[in-house]
Amino acid sequence: MYSDSDPKEVPPGWKDPRATVTIGGAQYYKDSDHWYDDGNIVLLVQDTAFRLFQGILIKRSQVMKDMLGLPQPPAPIEAKESVPNQQPTFEGVPVVTLHDKARHFTLLLDAMLPKDCTKLPISEDLGSDGLMGLTQVAKKYEVDDAAARAVTVLEKILPTVERPEDTSYTSRGEYWNIRRYVSIINWARICGLPQFLPMPFYQLATHEWKDTDSFNVKAFQKLSHQDQLRIHIGRTRLQALIIDVGVQGLGRNCGGRYGCGMTRDGPIWKAGSREERCSNLLLHPLEELKRRKIGDLVSGLCESCSTAVTAWNQRVEDQVLRGLGSCFTMGDEQSEFGGCP
Repeated sequence: MYSDSDPKEVPPGWKDPRATVTIGGAQYYKDSDHWYDDGNIVLLVQDTAFRLFQGILIKRSQVMKDMLGLPQPPAPIEAKESVPNQQPTFEGVPVVTLHDKARHFTLLLDAMLPKDCTKLPISEDLGSDGLMGLTQVAKKYEVDDAAARAVTVLEKILPTVERPEDTSYTSRGEYWNIRRYVSIINWARICGLPQFLPMPFYQLATHEWKDTDSFNVKAFQKLSHQDQLRIHIGRTRLQALIIDVGVQGLGRNCGGRYGCGMTRDGPIWKAGSREERCSNLLLHPLEELKRRKIGDLVSGLCESCSTAVTAWNQRVEDQVLRGLGSCFTMGDEQSEFGGCP
């Protein structure tokens, strides 16, 4: 299940307000929204118990239908409730243990059994972690409408080739650390969502590793060996792509009309030397192109040269984004980035 985050710290003296229930000799918390006293099946997920209606579950999920029809292994036995080798029960209701994250499973139940018809159960309010976890558990149980809705919302939050910048995710600063890149890559592979692969691969390939601490190195090592190799090879290919499409061709002979700052070697930059701008373009192409796009680096161009620089900038950005797949694809692979299952 997606999520490699550390458990949240519990304030001293804090007590979980949820009611508890003992099942099979172990104590669980009753889920506050999805424990129905007249439910006919109990699902145990981590430390949380859900009492639900089996008919609703199997109608929404073929996986649930198949799974709930299988005999369950015996749980720890209460002296007066069960006998060995029988399916565990609670108050005569069958008990099934699931191996998911309780929070993400709760979000799936919220989507299947919404408690408030005035509010969408799947929205940006769930945050990126919640939406990613919901997507994975919904795909696992083949609740296709919930998975599709979560992916649609995530496409507005996580950067993709179609939306490489100005997303709510990047504006909140959540995306810009190695641990997040690695989590998104591994999650996208598990869920079969290749549209979320290009931008984290790009960010890892252009990261300044000389300043990286051991914590981020360990996070990077959670990638498969193939994906680690893909990033190192991709960095070289990305720089070759920039040399091919982006370093040359910006200069033009304007003749200094109206005090225009364009020269044969390119525009006169407000910030940094021409060499610095070229270096940034090689090492961090999309970030450099974004700065050039918003116009805070170029001084005093005539209308004709300004139009030419804008067009050149957009053309190079489009070529870089289109070329990311080939940069991070091995020679023996049939699809970009190695594809997704």
